[in-house]
This record gives sequence, structure tokens and C-alpha cells, in this order.
Amino acid sequence: MDQISQLSPDFIILIAFALLAILLLGGVIGYSAKRAALREKDAKLESMRKSRDELQRELDSQQSALRARDASDQSYRMEVRGHFETSSEIMSELVQNYRRMYEHLAGGAERLADLKGVEQIVAAPPPEAITRADEQPQDPAGVQASTSAEPEETGDQATRRQAPQL
Repeated sequence: MDQISQLSPDFIILIAFALLAILLLGGVIGYSAKRAALREKDAKLESMRKSRDELQRELDSQQSALRARDASDQSYRMEVRGHFETSSEIMSELVQNYRRMYEHLAGGAERLADLKGVEQIVAAPPPEAITRADEQPQDPAGVQASTSAEPEETGDQATRRQAPQL
């Protein structure tokens, strides 16, 4: 304690100012470091925001493209459906026209041709028989069922066999 009391008051004031200057300098350095860290953090945050915004724009663009593709796919599906509906209508008309032609030929042959001793033409088969003539029920083993030992005739073969020779 004696040594402190021997120090001059000017020296003590000088030491107090030096400590105060060091304290102020530490505060300034700390404040500057904090500001620099905040600026770096703000820069990273801004970069992340820009990346997020860019990703959001890309997501919106992809979603828009997906919606356009879905609309295009839906349009294509409707076009395909319309095509098959029209094909079905045309096929039904074709079957009806075939039936009318068959009936016309059979009727004309009966009226106009001398069919004595010739096997008569039978009535036209129903449309289901024309369009599904090649399908037969199958047994569980996967072999087609047949009621006779003879090979079956297709619709064309039966028609040729039954048609009169003019």
C-alpha cells in the first residue's frame, strides 16, 4: 500500500485515462466486430432470400408447365376418346350395312334365282355373331371348347358354303 501512496496524482490520473482509453478502444473494437458479423449475417441472409426467391420462381414455372402439360394430356385423352367413339359408331354402321347387304342379297337370290335343290341361304347372323365370331369360351385348362370333332367354320366359310351358286 505504501507504494501506491507514493505514486504521484498525475501518474494515477494518467493510468486512469489509459484504462479508460483501453476500455473505450475495446468497446469500439467490439462494436465494429459486432457490426461486421451482422453485415456478414445480413449478406448470407440476403443471399438465402435471393436463392429462395429464385427457387420459388422455378417452382412456379415448373408448376405452370405441369398444368399446361396436364391440360394438353387431358385434351389428347378427349381426342382419343372421341376418335374411338366415332370409330365405334362407324363400326356399328358398317355392321348394320353389312347385315342389310346380306339380307338384300339373300332376298334377291330367293326371288330371282332358281334355288330348287340348292341349300337355302339362312338369315343374317346377329351383329354380335359377326363381330365376335372368333371368340369361344375356354375351359379352365385354357383350351378352347369345341362341341364336335370336326374343325369349326369361320363366319366367311359358313357364308360361302351357304351362298347359292348363280
